[in-house]
Amino acid sequence: MKKIVTAALAFALTVSLTMPASAAKFKDVSEQHSLQVEIEYLANEGIINGYSDGTFKPSKTLRYSDIIKLTGRFAQVPKLEEKQITANMQSTFNTKDVEIISYMQQLDGVYGKNISYNKDVTRGEFAVILANLIQYLVNQQTSSS
Repeated sequence: MKKIVTAALAFALTVSLTMPASAAKFKDVSEQHSLQVEIEYLANEGIINGYSDGTFKPSKTLRYSDIIKLTGRFAQVPKLEEKQITANMQSTFNTKDVEIISYMQQLDGVYGKNISYNKDVTRGEFAVILANLIQYLVNQQTSSS
């Protein structure tokens, strides 16, 4: 069952990434860019966003804080309201960023322990996060059925 759900999720994500998108346009992502379709699709879905100067910076290295926000948005985890964030939560997660605290609090176990938010994420570390996120989503799907 787990393999089927994981395969279905992977297939759905792969198919959805090949769909054209047109609303999001970034100055530094031309129609000839090898990842233009995927970048615009994810931007249109609200999973990723660009910078205030209209760029996306597709070659920029990601940090844990970026990965947490991307995966939390992808999993459609609701952001907590600022008044729900306690000093203890800020201390536990070592940040005051409401979006990061929301996802870390609700996606317990997905990101691992002792995260340095400003640390670059390796492909291997990101693979672990994605595997954990898929398992979380499978568990959510199973518990709601």
